[in-house]
Amino acid sequence: MTRWWQRSIGPYGVFLTLSVVSALIVIAAFVFWRSRPQIDQRTELTPFPLSQAEYYIVDDVAGHLHRPDTVREMDWPEHELGKVVLETNNLGFRNDSPTALTKAPGTVRILITGDSHTDGVVYNSESVAAGLRILLENDDTQHTYEVLNGGTGHFGPQNYLGLLKRFIDLDIDHFIVVIFTGNDFLDAVAGDWARGGLAIPERPPDYMERLAAANAVSSAVVSQGFNQIFFFLTFPELVDPAVEITAGTCNEAATLCAEHGIGFTVVLLPSLHDVEPERDAGTFREVARTLGLGADDPLNRQMTSTLSARLTERGIAVVDPADRMAQATGPLSW
Repeated sequence: MTRWWQRSIGPYGVFLTLSVVSALIVIAAFVFWRSRPQIDQRTELTPFPLSQAEYYIVDDVAGHLHRPDTVREMDWPEHELGKVVLETNNLGFRNDSPTALTKAPGTVRILITGDSHTDGVVYNSESVAAGLRILLENDDTQHTYEVLNGGTGHFGPQNYLGLLKRFIDLDIDHFIVVIFTGNDFLDAVAGDWARGGLAIPERPPDYMERLAAANAVSSAVVSQGFNQIFFFLTFPELVDPAVEITAGTCNEAATLCAEHGIGFTVVLLPSLHDVEPERDAGTFREVARTLGLGADDPLNRQMTSTLSARLTERGIAVVDPADRMAQATGPLSW
């Protein structure tokens, strides 16, 4: 069913706008670099570091969420203000205004989710959600847009689906999932393993030593792409299950959205290495060498292409901005 607000901006309005907005995810934000799951042991299944318990809470549907009405201040010399203040609203969304359970008349409500790239170590006004609202209101002056930022650090594909289930009754018009292709496939495996699903084979004797050495070079580069490559080249039999788990969560989200008359789009956000390999080429080469990989290994993009094809076959709208981002004339900031 075509919703009135979709008709008002044309059948492809939201889809095309998202191509631009997906680039804003990295253009407008400093990224929250963090370690990704190494899938070492099942003894610590807290979905976020306990040191961050003041910012996150466990949720039995989504896995975890931001604490509502929380303020977290961080020194950030690169920002023009010298710091970044992270604030959540009454429902834990990264929005300045409270979220009413019933949206105002004439308002188009969009829920966007993703991991820390969507969450962002930014002021709420600098987030991808804020950028999307501005673009949509510039494109359609007939309606008011409310874009709820449900992006959450330490999220993966299972969490994206869980967030939709948690907030399905908020009268949402469109749901957007931003999959970070640099580590969300690994997150999908970790999430399935933590739930008693996939079995992870025993690692080779030098696996963790190589990973520790690579992290000593740059934990950011490792966590944002090379850790995933290293894992799946070590265990190639898990490549297809990882893609299918990710596709399956998106397919379930699409079905749930269709049942509630909600539009659904998946954005495939690439890693820095896949878009600007020359940006930090020396570090990329050293991390790859330490892990025994090629600096230009295409595995992440191959898995992304496979996922995109499977989602498209299932009738799910997909935006892959990698080519557009690679052609950008300005800097892209991860």
